[in-house]
Amino acid sequence: MSATATTSGATFNPALEGYENVVAADRGRWLFNTAFIALTIMLLRLLFDLAGGLCPGAHQVPGNRLMFTIILGTMMIPAWCC
Repeated sequence: MSATATTSGATFNPALEGYENVVAADRGRWLFNTAFIALTIMLLRLLFDLAGGLCPGAHQVPGNRLMFTIILGTMMIPAWCC
């Protein structure tokens, strides 16, 4: 029996077009996009983390110790247990 008869129209034709597309792609643009997204997220994360850590550390607010204990407690629980 032939291979086309046993596959019902679903055949496997290996080709190199996918690799040719990747090699011919504009990797400079990919690198720029990756660096832009990574730097943007890093700077925004730094800004928000600094603001979130500076306010409770510099000012005495009600519940400051409780908030610190909750944050520290959640950091001590490993991610794999949940």
